[in-house]
Amino acid sequence: MVFGDPNLDPELFQLRGEAAKAVAACMDMRTVEKALDSPHCSLRLWGVMSFEIGSEYREAWQALVPKLVNMLNDPDSGIRLYSVNKLWNYPEGVLAIAEHESLETSPDVLLRMAWSGSSPHFYHSLLRLLSSTDMNVREATLFFIYFNLWNEATAPMWKLGFDNEVYERVQALSHSPSQEERTSALKALSQLDLLKQTVAR
Repeated sequence: MVFGDPNLDPELFQLRGEAAKAVAACMDMRTVEKALDSPHCSLRLWGVMSFEIGSEYREAWQALVPKLVNMLNDPDSGIRLYSVNKLWNYPEGVLAIAEHESLETSPDVLLRMAWSGSSPHFYHSLLRLLSSTDMNVREATLFFIYFNLWNEATAPMWKLGFDNEVYERVQALSHSPSQEERTSALKALSQLDLLKQTVAR
């Protein structure tokens, strides 16, 4: 896929097309394997996103699945999220997701693992994060709740549903000794209140 308007700048559009072809030519197993082992975040991300999941490729790419599983431990949550998307296509990947779930600290990644924003399983994961001893994890989760519900572009399947335990936990965090955390909790609570009213109708 090449972005841009060919009518505005034909030369630039052509260069982008040639660059896209060059990158596509590198999407072989050997190059992807090297990318997955790279110390550079951008290369690891490219490796994950280039991992083939089409039914016609799965048998050949099976040997690299363990490396993709290792990406679930990557320090970058974006890489972990895209890894989950790919791993759903392999039986051992599904197992690895289930085993890693209790260790995951990103609500966005956990949402992809649950495959639904209204899953009781996902609510349980949110409660775990909101109860974390790491304030950064709690704050990231509070922001996730706020943005997920505030953003009208959130797809229905990813939209957070109402759970009373999550609501009560956010209420408790709105009384945190940390002013920053209280602010984050109140913003999340404002959206949860709206959701609660919608559900009650």
